[in-house]
Amino acid sequence: MKIILKTFCFLMIAVVLMSMALGDGNKNDIRNDTDSFTQEEIQERIDAVPPTNPELLDQLRQQNGILAVYGEIPQKKQGIESYEWWLNISSIVDSISEDDALRKYMSDNSNFIMGYGAIADGYVSILIHEEFRNDVTQKDLENMKNIVDQYAAQEGVENVPIVISIGTPIIFTVAESPRFYPETDRSAFKHLTNSDRVLKTSGEVPRKSEGADAQSWNEALEKIVSDLQSDPEFEKYLSQNGGPIGMFFVDYDYISVILSDDSELTNKQLDAIIQAVTAAGEQNGIQNIPVAVSGKAENIKRESVPGFEFLTAIGVFAALCLFISSRKKQ
Repeated sequence: MKIILKTFCFLMIAVVLMSMALGDGNKNDIRNDTDSFTQEEIQERIDAVPPTNPELLDQLRQQNGILAVYGEIPQKKQGIESYEWWLNISSIVDSISEDDALRKYMSDNSNFIMGYGAIADGYVSILIHEEFRNDVTQKDLENMKNIVDQYAAQEGVENVPIVISIGTPIIFTVAESPRFYPETDRSAFKHLTNSDRVLKTSGEVPRKSEGADAQSWNEALEKIVSDLQSDPEFEKYLSQNGGPIGMFFVDYDYISVILSDDSELTNKQLDAIIQAVTAAGEQNGIQNIPVAVSGKAENIKRESVPGFEFLTAIGVFAALCLFISSRKKQ
């Protein structure tokens, strides 16, 4: 079965931009990233965040693949109000992730959650594997809701909006809230190498201006991801086929590859994955396509040098012979 993970942040339009928390130290708050943006650029991005849509959850309830919808999205005006609401949602998700609170339901523990996150439309999204659709009970849904509610309460959020669905998160904007495509962020991609979770990066993010140029770039990356997910040669790398890739999607202006927690691969195999994405980019007219592979250091296994063990054994034997010879001379 093929599970297509399209950009968790395609309509997360402002995931890179939107951030709020009433606490100054929130790691998602763009206002803290003065190394990458000027104060004017930060303000422009905050001002461009579209308003929330309180009717969205009712629309989602009518969609196929929705298992449960809880809470409500409050009315927030475009700009700082909507920005701050998203950052509250983001803080809730970050806290859940840091405590591994949903671990027992995650797919690498043979359970059904394939991922969760904060969606720019202003709600918490929990994605369930299609193959486990019929295994999720009402009690499971309520337990997941209660966990999110618990962390929402810590952020001072009541009746937090939660959508539990099958596969790719269903995200859409209303007419008065058009998608926003900010200028691509070249420096943010370069800084990924400083993250403990990023194992390797390749390529670079080109400069694309806000609007149509950035949208065209995002859609080109989406096409490459979609093409690779249906490519028999690449499918072997996906976790549902026994491969090491747990998630594979467009993170707005670059392609993100996230390894499953329990996966193991060599540096050679890691390079092969990046080369496959690079080749797909070249086939679509994109040179030096930006790719970031994330995971744990333990995901990469050491490669033994052919014949190394044999040579080591010879060396030990030779040293032993010399030792015995020197003892006899004495």
